[in-house]
Order: sequence, then C-alpha cells, then structure tokens
Amino acid sequence: MSNIVRIVVWNVEWAGIRSERGGVIRDQIWTLDPDVVCICEGTEDLLPTYGYRLVPALSYGPNAKLGCHKVMLWSKLPWIASDALGSRDLPPGRFIQASTKTPVGAMSLFGICIPYQMANVSFGYKNKKPWEDHSNYLAELTSLLDQRQRNYPSVILGDFNQRVPRVRAPKKIYEQLSQTLGSDFRIVTKGVLSGLVAQGVNHCAVTNDLVASKVWGLPNMNEHGLRLSDHAGVVADLTLMET
Repeated sequence: MSNIVRIVVWNVEWAGIRSERGGVIRDQIWTLDPDVVCICEGTEDLLPTYGYRLVPALSYGPNAKLGCHKVMLWSKLPWIASDALGSRDLPPGRFIQASTKTPVGAMSLFGICIPYQMANVSFGYKNKKPWEDHSNYLAELTSLLDQRQRNYPSVILGDFNQRVPRVRAPKKIYEQLSQTLGSDFRIVTKGVLSGLVAQGVNHCAVTNDLVASKVWGLPNMNEHGLRLSDHAGVVADLTLMET
C-alpha cells in the first residue's frame, strides 16, 4: 500500500457533467486517482458513482438548486464518521467534517467554502456587509477546529476565498484566517503553485504530523483554450512526518 494520500481541491464554478467543461474537469480529477476530493460550487453528478460522497445538511442560500452544493467531499474509502452541519451559527451549506481511512491511516477532513467577500451583500439574502459572512465563518470555524479530535492527522481543504500570502483581503481578515489556523495547521498550497501563473484561493492546510511531498496546480484553462472554471484546482500528495 502507498504511504501517500492524494488530495484534490477545486472550485469548479457549477460545472455539471453534461457540460463540456464539466466532462474535462471530471476526467482531469479522476485520472489523478485521488484518495480524497473536495469540490466547491459543484454538482453531485460530477462525483463518481464509486467511492463515498458527503454533502452539507443545509442549503447554502435562497437560490440553491437541487444537487448543487457549495462544498462536497468524496473519499475512496468509507467515511468513519461525519458532521454535515458543524454549527448553526456558520453561514449554511458550507461545511463538512468527516473521518476516513487513508493510505497513512485514519484522517480527519474539514471540507469548507468560506464565503466570498460580497456574500449576501448584493445577492443572496442581501443582509450583510462586505467580508461579514467571511469573518463570521472564520470565527465559527475556529471553535470547530478547537473541538477536533487530535489523535490522528487533520486536513482543512476547500475554497478559502483568500490568497496566501495576502493580496487583496483586508489585513485584519487575513490575520483572522491565520488566527483560525493557529499553530496547529499550515497551508501547503500557498504562493504560485507549479503549473499555475498566479496565486489561487483553493487551499489545503495540514496539521504538523503531515508533510506535503508534492503540490501542484490544475489550470482553469485547458490546452485547447476551454475555460474550465474561475478557479484553478490544486493537488497535494501528503505523507506522515517522519519522527
């Protein structure tokens, strides 16, 4: 058995399997033979019929369509336990926590989609200020991470809606993200990844008992000029830290 866990994270901008870009994205992801996949802003039909999928317990907003989710998790092996809600104080439909067996043993996964800076400002419920939902999400995520099981490795994966290092986010919001991750997690997808030309906001953060042996990006434009998404994807090969 391999001692590497392959994780793929991609916000696919609602690409469905019946669209050309959805088919290309699906083929790119599953050709990589991942152990765990986190799809943000995706449709359930993008996930394969084999393996094990999880979706949030709540709808993400008033305009949500059937089968569409802000975050979805997929695992090659069965889920041991899962929490599809997290907290009712979280902006809804943007969180899944689950544990599964992997090639390096049991692992806890936090699938997240932190709200965009304008979430529920000019669309959705239209009852928030810029960055308000984003900040509220980070505050609740901090509490959920504090409560996590610490007897095996953990990974936070999904759309962080911030570039690391900071580019445009207000300094206090960027600092709040750092405080949420604390000293327990480090982002292994920061900076401009191999295969990409700019920083992205899809990330993978791991506990200190894990190390990324290889990290690279999946461009949002294919070799034929087809725009796949407004986000680039990321791939991380993780292994246990040697002691």
